[in-house]
Amino acid sequence: CSDGRPRRQAVAPDAGVKALRQGVGKRAEAAAVRQARWPLDYETPGGRTIDMVFAVRAAERPSVRPPVLVLAGSGSGSVRQAVGSFEPPYPPDRDLIFVDTRGKDGSGLGLCDATRRAQMATLARDLDGEQLRAAFIAPLRQCREDLLKAGIPLDGFGAASIVRDLDSLRSRLGLNRMLIWGISHGAMIANSYAASYPARVEALLLDGPTRRIRRQR
Repeated sequence: CSDGRPRRQAVAPDAGVKALRQGVGKRAEAAAVRQARWPLDYETPGGRTIDMVFAVRAAERPSVRPPVLVLAGSGSGSVRQAVGSFEPPYPPDRDLIFVDTRGKDGSGLGLCDATRRAQMATLARDLDGEQLRAAFIAPLRQCREDLLKAGIPLDGFGAASIVRDLDSLRSRLGLNRMLIWGISHGAMIANSYAASYPARVEALLLDGPTRRIRRQR
C-alpha cells in the first residue's frame, strides 16, 4: 500500500510452515540452530558473504497461521540463548523464528567478537556516567577500526541490509507472511521491514521506541 502500512489479508497455508513440522514430535526438537549465508553487499553479487544464525520453534498444535519472527534488541543475547529461555506467554498455534541479525552474536564475520563482552563487563564496574559512556564507546571504536582495516563496508550492517536478510530468510523458509515482534532495536528493524515489504507482514508488535518509517523507493 502507498503509506507502507500492512493490510490484513486472508491467511493461506504456508508450505514452509508445514515443512518445518515434518518429523517433529516436540516443540524443542524444532529449535535446532541453523545457519544461512547472504551477500555482505547485496549490490555486489558473488562478493563476500556473511552468515546469519536462526532457529525455529514449532507450534504446540497444528495451525496454518503465519509464524512469529522474533527480533530482539542488540544486547539481548544470542539465538542459542533465546531458544532455550523463551517461555510463555507465546502463541501456541504459531511457529517462532529467532534470528541473530547481521553483526549480532552468531551472525557476523568473526570480527569484533570481543566488543559486546567488553561492554557487558563494563556494567559490573563502579563507574560514573561519563566513565561508563567512555568505556562503552571504546570497544565500538576498536571494532570500527578492525572492520575498516579488513576492507568491510560499514553500511553493510545497516537496517536496509538486515531487512533484505530477513526477507531472504522468509523466502528460504517458504513463508508467505509473518507476524513480526520487534523488541528494543528490533522494533526499528520490524518497522523498516514492514515499510519495505508490507504484503509480507500480517501484523507488527513493536515493543520499543520507534518512529513511523515510510517505504523507500
